[in-house]
Amino acid sequence: MKIFDTSSIVCIFREIEYPKILDICDDLGYRLSITSQVYEEITENPETLRCLEKYGGVEIIEGGDR
Repeated sequence: MKIFDTSSIVCIFREIEYPKILDICDDLGYRLSITSQVYEEITENPETLRCLEKYGGVEIIEGGDR
């Protein structure tokens, strides 16, 4: 499992704007997982949060940032 930090998520959803790589990973059975701390940081940016929610299927890992 790979866990992304906030800057990676922002890059994926804001700079690349919903890359096909996420669809490919989903087709192969992988899920995007982020820690609750990363999610909290993303909620501070409404535009990135909208992109993340539009994608859906994101697993938020509680306590993964300890």
